Amino acid sequence: SVGGESFEVGGVSDAVASSTRVNNMSVRAQAGSGAGTLITGFNVSGAGAKKLLVRAIGPGLAPFGVTGVLADPMLTVFRVGNGTDAVTIGQNNDWSATTTAFAQSVGAFPLPVGSKDAALVLELPAGGYTAQVVGADGSKGAALVEIYDGDAAGSTGARLSNISVRGNAGSG
Repeated sequence: SVGGESFEVGGVSDAVASSTRVNNMSVRAQAGSGAGTLITGFNVSGAGAKKLLVRAIGPGLAPFGVTGVLADPMLTVFRVGNGTDAVTIGQNNDWSATTTAFAQSVGAFPLPVGSKDAALVLELPAGGYTAQVVGADGSKGAALVEIYDGDAAGSTGARLSNISVRGNAGSG
């Protein structure tokens, strides 16, 4: 935060041509708990449902030279609506090897065996969603939120259409 204030930063928009497919979107920021929760918003637009891989990476960033990582990220995905309360769609703490094959199929980098990173495979209808990341043990640190399109290239119907993030901005 700058002067104790948090900022929202917008990302990719729905302005791309309808035939364009976004394969994945990601954001890296500090995550903690409470006001330090890393919140990533995304949309699925169009008809039908979209199969997605949503991951919260903390320890898996260390092999890439990232220091101060979130030791044990907990990932929760919510559906948000027009003036309605958010509904929990899924939650994960400590990913399962059952997501490995799907992660490979979408081109996600492999996670170290036994790492405390988090991952969910979801099939979501059109709508607005948030992926929220906190330290499962109350810790804070650098985290990467990734959202991968799991449908085959050239598929029609629902598509991943934008991403935004609410995180703390700081100096350094």
